[in-house]
Amino acid sequence: MKKYNSVLTLSFSVDHDELNGSDITPEMLREGLNRRLSGMGNQELFEAATGCFKNGCDYLEDTIEN
Repeated sequence: MKKYNSVLTLSFSVDHDELNGSDITPEMLREGLNRRLSGMGNQELFEAATGCFKNGCDYLEDTIEN
């Protein structure tokens, strides 16, 4: 049976001082992601993360066969 591995994208913002983002830290990423997820229900998260499937996206050729 084939299994598929999908890469999902969930956008979130991070406030920083340097134009190129060189001052972004792992903690800032975690805080930004937590803010994005805060208050999101399962359905809202699903729709945000799988939007490209409905709007068209590139599929990866990384099928794993068991």
